[in-house]
Amino acid sequence: MKLLLATLLLTGCVQGKAVESKDYTHRIELVTGGVCSATAVGSRTLLTAAHCVTTKPKVLVIDGTAAGVLDITLDGKDHALVSVTITFDHVAKVAATPKQGARVHWYGQPMGLEQVYGEGIVVGHKDDRYLIDGSQIWFGSSGAGLLNDQGQVVGVISGFVAKDQFKLGWAWPLAFTAEQLGAIK
Repeated sequence: MKLLLATLLLTGCVQGKAVESKDYTHRIELVTGGVCSATAVGSRTLLTAAHCVTTKPKVLVIDGTAAGVLDITLDGKDHALVSVTITFDHVAKVAATPKQGARVHWYGQPMGLEQVYGEGIVVGHKDDRYLIDGSQIWFGSSGAGLLNDQGQVVGVISGFVAKDQFKLGWAWPLAFTAEQLGAIK
């Protein structure tokens, strides 16, 4: 019995329900307009693309609920840690940048739709960015946490380029200092 309970706890099962990566992915809306994606990395902290919060908003609408913005920490690579006044039940861990060939997945808000699943492979690197085969990356996917097979955040969707049927998404490695990551609430 103890072994079964330990196994359930280690696999993320709580009262029979496994925590999925979409449980810590959120839709953020600026009061002034615009939709992005974000990932809870602390009980009161979201990780998103810095270009989603360039106006330094005082309020964000998170999954339909207005939340005050307490602080925004940038890393200079289109990433923002946003501390807010609401709490999140499920939180993702941050992991190392994926290598070429690694599989990643995400939940985003492309074109205003909610919690759309996408997946891809890190296909290469260019100018400090890593490139993702990105047929499912579109406007509104910005800020979505790129997750590895263990559900850990390994980056954030920052943008995409498209030509005809070919599309690549890109992300920069997270560049927060140990002090900044240690301050996540």
